[in-house]
Amino acid sequence: MPKKYNIDDLNIHVKLYLLVNFLMREFRQRFTKAFPKLYADAFVHLMFIKHAVGISQFELGELSNTNKSTLSRNIKILLDNELVIKKQQPELMKMNYIYLKKVS
Repeated sequence: MPKKYNIDDLNIHVKLYLLVNFLMREFRQRFTKAFPKLYADAFVHLMFIKHAVGISQFELGELSNTNKSTLSRNIKILLDNELVIKKQQPELMKMNYIYLKKVS
């Protein structure tokens, strides 16, 4: 039996996908103009770090669809600009958790 597809749902999903891609492009352009020292997707990583109590590098890579080598380089840039801090959890020695740095 052939599967029936709902064209209206597909239409909405395509429109939302295009809207998200357009907004991401706009955010990247504005972010790189405002913060030329940071990489283009830093706002995505900072958003995930801000809204999590502590997030591991692995989780951040999975959520932002970034591979390990690129993510390591990007986190180093955030650490160098003193935007985030990295703490190691004693119970999970291999997991480095990243926290947003408190502005004092």
